[in-house]
Amino acid sequence: MSVALKELLNQSCVLLWSGLEVLARDFFISYLNNNNNKVKLLNDFLKTKKIINSISLESLSSHSYNLSNNMGSILESNIEFSRVENIREVYKLLFPKNVELITLLSDNMLWKINKQRHLLVHKKGIVDKKFLESTDGSTPVGIEIRITPKLVKQYLEYIRNVGLCILKNGI
Repeated sequence: MSVALKELLNQSCVLLWSGLEVLARDFFISYLNNNNNKVKLLNDFLKTKKIINSISLESLSSHSYNLSNNMGSILESNIEFSRVENIREVYKLLFPKNVELITLLSDNMLWKINKQRHLLVHKKGIVDKKFLESTDGSTPVGIEIRITPKLVKQYLEYIRNVGLCILKNGI
């Protein structure tokens, strides 16, 4: 039973991050598809990531060369929403006056959830040097991280708050 509970808690962490990633990507697509004039707010980000120059003819063709209501769909395929930095930067640029959203996205909790998810999926939860250097974790290298019910509850509340804040921008 304890093995099953541990796995359930680990998968909860993984799925919470996945849910946020999907929401961030899908909202981005929908928002830009319906507000193509907002693309200019992302100009520097798109240049830095070399996205503007990498939009393929295939992508344009799949949208019948209609950019007006497809900018989110076209740009999304070039932005890695699995990267915390990209989510933070994109949403700060799109909603610079939304202090609540910027504050939530700046919180280290976002980074921690993402890094723990990565560790669980790619390293079976075993702490490595890279994880230790990129987090404020205290679990030594070679030891498995421990996801507790209390931690899952904190992550759930945080992800819910971020998600609600993102969705409020569409209203």
